[in-house]
Amino acid sequence: MKPISGSGSELVFRCINESGVRESVSIIEEQLQKRRHNPLFRPMQDPLTSEVIDPCERWVVEEYVSGQEFSCDFILHEGKIHIVREAGKIKADDQTFGSIMAYILPSAYPEGFHREELYRVFSLAAKSLGYKWGHFMVDFIIRKGRVLILEMTPRPSGDSIPDLLEAATGRDILAEYMDFMAGRFDASRIPQMPTNPYASINFFIPASGIITEIDVSEVMNQPGTVAMFLKKNVGDRVTLPPDDYDNRLLGHCIMHWDYGWDQVDACHHTQGLLKVSVNNV
Repeated sequence: MKPISGSGSELVFRCINESGVRESVSIIEEQLQKRRHNPLFRPMQDPLTSEVIDPCERWVVEEYVSGQEFSCDFILHEGKIHIVREAGKIKADDQTFGSIMAYILPSAYPEGFHREELYRVFSLAAKSLGYKWGHFMVDFIIRKGRVLILEMTPRPSGDSIPDLLEAATGRDILAEYMDFMAGRFDASRIPQMPTNPYASINFFIPASGIITEIDVSEVMNQPGTVAMFLKKNVGDRVTLPPDDYDNRLLGHCIMHWDYGWDQVDACHHTQGLLKVSVNNV
């Protein structure tokens, strides 16, 4: 269950029984009313019926599909798909449903998967939404060789991905997006993904309150750490979901990666190196 508007995993719930459905509906109904002044939840017009839709009064129910999750940026230009960024995703199972613990670049697709399938599915998805041109971010699952799209948005990727791509390749994907929008796109100059893997690992704040301590020294001293990006400072107030989904992010680090590691354990180890204290006032 999820709203028809919002960002990321905001107010997204996986329900496995009737009581879970009832609880999720109650939270969604209460929280949507609190978001009426949020620009992401402004009323919109249905392009087919011209009906005005209030995102604070509606939500959708979708079938849950399990599988390995990935993310891409692609450009649709002159009828062709050009993939300009690919990454694997590691889910944060200790956070609210849909939260991402890390991005791995480049993607390590399942054995036997044919990458050409991405071009076919992305083209069909863009056309089904009426797009003939644009720069898109797409999240998708690969299950039994099939590409199943979770989300496709006409904008470049966000979260820690721009920092990850710049650290790994020197590319500024937001500048590339501006160049594309200004008509300076050259399909022959699309850079290749790096051969050596990198990861961006998110750090979540564990409790609501005022931050009293942040110590990233052990993260920075860890072999392989490339950079650390903080979104919070000592003295900042933290609010957790379902009231706020973005505010819990303390920041992220970029590091060299090894596909041979236990992916989840390696992320948890790095997250455990950061020290943060919160005064629950």
